[in-house]
Amino acid sequence: MSAMVIPEGLRDVIGRRLSRLSPDCNRVLAIAAVIGRDFGLETLQTVAGLGEEPVVSALEESVHVGVLEEQSRPGSIRYRFAHAFFRQTLYEELIAPRRLRLHQQVAAALERQYANRLEEHAAELAEHFAQSTDRDDLAKAVRYGELAAARATSVYAYGEAARHLEQALAVQDVLDPDDKAKRCDLLLALGDALVSGGDSTRAREIVAAAALSLAESFGDRARASAACRIVLRTIDLSSASFVAAEGQKWSELADRYADDGTLDRVAADSLLAWAAEVRGDVVQGLSRSRQAVELALRLDDPAWIVRSSLGILNGNTVPPEQHDERLALAEELSRRSLGGISATSLAHAGLFLGYVYLTWGRREEAERNWQRAREAAMRSRDAEVAFVPFDIDALVLTLDGELDQVLRSAAEIRARGAEVDRRQAGRQLGARVVRPALYYLGRADEALPDIVEMQDLFFNRGIHAAQRSLCLAHMGREAEASDILHRMLAARDMTRLDDPTPGQVLALLLDAAVVLKDADVAKVLVARMARLAGLLYSTIGSAQCIGRLCGGAAALLGETEKARGYYEQAIEICTKVRFRPELALTRLELAELLLGQAGAINRAPTSGDVISSPLPEGEGRPKRRQRAQAAPGGGVRAGFKPAPTESEADLRAEALAHLDFAIGEFRGMKMQPSLERALRHKELLKA
Repeated sequence: MSAMVIPEGLRDVIGRRLSRLSPDCNRVLAIAAVIGRDFGLETLQTVAGLGEEPVVSALEESVHVGVLEEQSRPGSIRYRFAHAFFRQTLYEELIAPRRLRLHQQVAAALERQYANRLEEHAAELAEHFAQSTDRDDLAKAVRYGELAAARATSVYAYGEAARHLEQALAVQDVLDPDDKAKRCDLLLALGDALVSGGDSTRAREIVAAAALSLAESFGDRARASAACRIVLRTIDLSSASFVAAEGQKWSELADRYADDGTLDRVAADSLLAWAAEVRGDVVQGLSRSRQAVELALRLDDPAWIVRSSLGILNGNTVPPEQHDERLALAEELSRRSLGGISATSLAHAGLFLGYVYLTWGRREEAERNWQRAREAAMRSRDAEVAFVPFDIDALVLTLDGELDQVLRSAAEIRARGAEVDRRQAGRQLGARVVRPALYYLGRADEALPDIVEMQDLFFNRGIHAAQRSLCLAHMGREAEASDILHRMLAARDMTRLDDPTPGQVLALLLDAAVVLKDADVAKVLVARMARLAGLLYSTIGSAQCIGRLCGGAAALLGETEKARGYYEQAIEICTKVRFRPELALTRLELAELLLGQAGAINRAPTSGDVISSPLPEGEGRPKRRQRAQAAPGGGVRAGFKPAPTESEADLRAEALAHLDFAIGEFRGMKMQPSLERALRHKELLKA
């Protein structure tokens, strides 16, 4: 029983209240205090060893003076101390030998009484057996503590599970401090409960480390691997100090203790993949991720299929040439039954499957998966998926153009991070989900401090450098943005198709090059990203329209018809997924292209031109003659012939339709800089 400090004044009041009771009543109440603040009449009678009448009389007397409250329920009669201090005072007045003997008697009585429902009452049994000095009783305390922890975990009460396991560890230290295997098992269970309950730092740095040390001391590879799995559950949201100092060590340990062909090897390869990303070795990271997925599929373990797949589904390290791998893996997971896996794994699966399906323009499938992810995350209450509902909501709000609400969601994400011992992760995700909204609203300066801070705190330097270049470009700090851009391109040959630079980094750099109007850089990057022009790039907290970026790059290069093809691919997918900000921006940029083309309508097409596809009709878009679509990689699809040259009047009319649509959308979304830009063009058209 945990002791509370009773204020002196209140102690006097309690003492006077209890002194009004008869000695027999106080003796019965002392026994009740050992049972607990709530207790049943049957248990009290059994332990007291008195007839029914003395016990009932004592209870009547206690209820009359307000020390106890009767809580009659169908099939049982229960009582409760009106205040915890009544129970504590009575308990503390018992001498230690008497308390221990009563705890033994209570434990034995409860074990008999609940013989068919021991799991439901495991917590009470563990508490009472833990007060004994008998070895058999202490062994029961440990066993019931584990049972109580498992029951608490099954209803997502992770903090309660951790408390039961901590008590079991304390009892085990008294019972048999030399039983390393048992202590290691208790530590492993405690580590999992702590991660789920939001204390990942303690789980990783203290509990998992202690479990590993014990496992190593008696040469148990399976338990050593289990300790590494605890760390694996925390790495995606680890602190900077852990990433820098411990990440490589834990990945090497996981590798050392994992046997081939086992789930331990799946976990080890997943950890090695993460460590490779930390080092910037994305090739090795992807290779390890693929090995982990392949083995998990072969072992047909749904939980590990999900966990090992997350790195590939996320796409942070996947080059554009291998992008289809994300969809193939997503469809493999969708075909498989995920029944029986934890709510936490279901939340992960739904979240990342949603990213992939949105990337391919399948918003309805994305939203079905996201709804399942939300429900699973809320049901599990596991800190490992604490951000899932916020991440989804922010992305959907961005798609829908509810940009003010996106800004508010960042504060909610940071607050949630503080609640679950993941403050840095909350700050990182909050900054990430709000960044596109800040760019759309013309407030890029507000994004820069978080980008700078995150670049110092987290390991993925390539992504953060690219983000910094894009942010500076939006702010008009062109020299700084260009310097980062050119240094990144000088560091590796991004023209090569086997260059492993992730698509996300290339997309950010391409965006920066277009904003900076750097045609040389744009030419390099659009050659790599053109194959994705008909897709979005959807990942944690954000989505990018690759077709719009490719269109901007082609326009910089003077490839007008190719630019139109890319823009129309962008319009198609943004319309399909209802991506309001990107659809409005694409139509603005296409209007600008058409206005420029109207001044040079007699130019003969060059061999590099791509003939574009028709704009979807409706929503104010005029009908146009059919034009060939840009093929993946920037070619012209077979079977199409160039359309006749359009008149200046046709081009201006089409541009005006796009401007009118964009102006209405920009007003609704409060995208003021883009609105002013569109209005200037419309004024020029009128002039």
